Amino acid sequence: MAVTVDEVMNREVFSVKPEDSLDDAAALLERHRISGAPVLDADGVPVGMISLRCLGAPGSTLVRERMTQPVMAVPSGASLEAASLLLSELDLHRAIVVDPDGKLIGIVTSLDLLRGLLGVPTPHPHEQPPPDDLTGLVWSDDQPLTPGVAEGLPQGPGLLALVHGGKGRPERIVWAEAATGIRGRVTHLLKNSGHITPHLLPALEAGELRLRYAASEDTARRMMALRKLLLDARNKARQTS
Repeated sequence: MAVTVDEVMNREVFSVKPEDSLDDAAALLERHRISGAPVLDADGVPVGMISLRCLGAPGSTLVRERMTQPVMAVPSGASLEAASLLLSELDLHRAIVVDPDGKLIGIVTSLDLLRGLLGVPTPHPHEQPPPDDLTGLVWSDDQPLTPGVAEGLPQGPGLLALVHGGKGRPERIVWAEAATGIRGRVTHLLKNSGHITPHLLPALEAGELRLRYAASEDTARRMMALRKLLLDARNKARQTS
């Protein structure tokens, strides 16, 4: 049974920076269907929160002008009982979780805490790469690369990556590219599997490949992120070989 907050928190947290525009913040909240996000400084320390309620105010253009303060945070090592009591006393339903250096590492809800106290597993998705400090891109959850997956993808440009492994096997990115249209490119790949590297076809046919994407209208940012992604994947492959 879970004892501390870091055992039940969600490690996949989408964040913004104080200098981001409100339009960018609104796009992130809409893209991930969330009502709010923490605001992080250059060191990854939470300095505020931005929510849908903050975005409609006139006369503001930057996140720092509308974010709410102070930040409600709990230490990752706090007990479930202590965190639950704190949220109850403050009449809050969620709090961000920080490490000993005060940096954001997750978010926890009152339901997460209750599940932990009752010994019920928390149904959080697998942890994904955090927003890239260099490119600012945010990756989606992994989705099985199956015929129906394209219907729920954005039509605009971005990055695509195929992931193989997990469940006891090393997870690695086995294919990536920048696309001018995410949905169209995935649809084309599924209809023309010969365009996928031949050695990946057995994994595709076995349903073992997963798709993740990051939407971006900025061509230079997409290419920078692609180079970084491929370099990281190559270095990881060398380390595990």
